[in-house]
Amino acid sequence: MTILIALIAIIFIILILPVGTLFEYSQDGVLLVVNLGPFKMQVIPEKEKKNKKEKKKKKEKKKKAEEKLEEIKKGGSFELFRRMSSEISDTFSAFKRKLKIDVLILHYVSASESAYNAAMNFGYAWAGIGMIIPVLENNFNIKERSLTADVSFTETEPTVYVKAKLKMTVISILSIAILHGTKLIKIYSDFEKTRKAER
Repeated sequence: MTILIALIAIIFIILILPVGTLFEYSQDGVLLVVNLGPFKMQVIPEKEKKNKKEKKKKKEKKKKAEEKLEEIKKGGSFELFRRMSSEISDTFSAFKRKLKIDVLILHYVSASESAYNAAMNFGYAWAGIGMIIPVLENNFNIKERSLTADVSFTETEPTVYVKAKLKMTVISILSIAILHGTKLIKIYSDFEKTRKAER
């Protein structure tokens, strides 16, 4: 009986432990890393096994990268992000009291086959950012944020780069995975199938 109570207590402690989570969306796709103390686990995409020399080089590169400011990479498809935004919004709304956001970066690049449309969407993007910022500030505890927009007259499709460093409990992560993970995976899978069919 004592062992059972101890196991239940350990499980409960694990579930309420704060976990660092890194979410990134770029041209490379989705990156999700979970950090619990000294332990890091790359959830998406699955991490490839590397030899010791490659690991050492990677650690050196990572150390240099951490010394720099938050880097903005080339964004991923805005259309895919738009399709996922409803689920992402629902997730943030449901867990807003349990989320602590250390870093939030969103960089939108307006682009179109028409220079006029690219310029117009660039203006709309800044207007949208102006409306989003007060909502974020009133509902979330955000340490550092950067929401920006740019325009490209050489690209033909808009892109968006998103990076978020969050802190939440293990039970919150499990709840998000169960409630929203499957839907997000389906949206991503359907988008990739459509894109391949169009090529």
